[in-house]
Amino acid sequence: KLDIMQRHREALEASEPELAEAYTKKMAQQREKMGEHVKQSAYEAAVAKLEHTLDDMEATLAAAPFLAGDTYSLADAAWTTVLLRVEESELDDRIARRPAVQRYWDALKARPSYQAAIL
Repeated sequence: KLDIMQRHREALEASEPELAEAYTKKMAQQREKMGEHVKQSAYEAAVAKLEHTLDDMEATLAAAPFLAGDTYSLADAAWTTVLLRVEESELDDRIARRPAVQRYWDALKARPSYQAAIL
């Protein structure tokens, strides 16, 4: 659509400068809409990936208290920051829908190291 508008604008440049200016404004609006669409699509894709990852975590955490088994590991330290960002992004309902992930997140937040670093 923008290519067609660009060709029309170029054709009108010499003979109808006011119309060419209107086309330029319309093209800017169209580019902005496309940018918003791309941003929205990227957001939706990221949330879908998050949902899938949380589903995998739910299955893992249903069998063990931590991601690598019975003891806290580097994987849990890394996921602490991710889950904090999820919560700060107001996507924490995605965590709450998964009981094992919610229990895990609550356990991570209860750790003294989390309390010292975050609070």
